[in-house]
Amino acid sequence: MKKRTSDQAWSMPWDAPLVPEFPFTFRNVEILTVSYRTDPAAIQSLLPSPLKPTGDVVLIHIYNMKDVEWLGSYGECNVMVGAELGTHRGGYSPYLFLNSDVGLAHGREVHGQPKKFAEARIETRQDLLVGTVRRNGIEIITGTMAYKQESGTVEEFKAMTFDFGINLNYKVIPQIDGKTAIRQITSRKLTDVKVYESRPESRRKPGRSSSKENGRNEPSPALRRDSRNRPACLRIRYGSRASRCRGD
Repeated sequence: MKKRTSDQAWSMPWDAPLVPEFPFTFRNVEILTVSYRTDPAAIQSLLPSPLKPTGDVVLIHIYNMKDVEWLGSYGECNVMVGAELGTHRGGYSPYLFLNSDVGLAHGREVHGQPKKFAEARIETRQDLLVGTVRRNGIEIITGTMAYKQESGTVEEFKAMTFDFGINLNYKVIPQIDGKTAIRQITSRKLTDVKVYESRPESRRKPGRSSSKENGRNEPSPALRRDSRNRPACLRIRYGSRASRCRGD
C-alpha cells in the first residue's frame, strides 16, 4: 500500500483521496454514440476563446462504464462538438453527465470537464439499443439504434464526424477570494485503447435522438437537431488507460 503524506497530496482528503492519481484503467466500456448536424452558429456560441469550430456535427456519447479502477461501475454522457486550437484538433465538451462522485470531481478538478450529476445508461430493448440520460428525474437525452445490424470501424465513424479521441476542455478554477486561479484549455487522449467491437448504423437507418434542457421544453443551442438530417449511431466496446492531460 502506498504511504501518503500531506505534503505530497494529490487530492483531498489527503489520507484518503477522492480523486485517483494517474494512470488508471477503464475496462469493458460500452458506448452508444449519436451524431447529428446543427447550426454552426450554435456551436460557435458554446466555444470559449480561442477555440474555433471545425464543423457542424454534434456527438452524444452515452457510456456504460463497467470496470474502472478507483471508480467502479457507473454511467456517463459526453456531449461533444468539433473544435481546434491552432494545430490541435479534437472534440470540445460543453456538457458532461455522470453518476459517480469520484468521476465528477476528477473530471472537473483535473481535466476541467464541466461534469454534472445525472443518471446515464445503455440498455437493450428487444432489437434496439437505447441510451438515456436523466437529471433531477427528468429524461434530458434519448438515443436509439438497431441492435448489431451492421459492422464497421471507429475510424470510419471519425471520418464521418471528427476525431473525438482527443478531448478538449475549458478548465476554470477560482481562488478562495473569488478571483480566477486557473483558466486554460486542456486536452486529453486515452492510451492503450483496445476496441473489441464496433457497430455503426447508417445515416439512412431510422436512428433517432431527442434532448431538452432540464426544466425547459427547448433544447440548448448545440443540442438542437435539424429534423431533415437523420443521426448516425455507433456502438463501441473498449478498454483503455487514462494518462495525464495537457494544458495549452
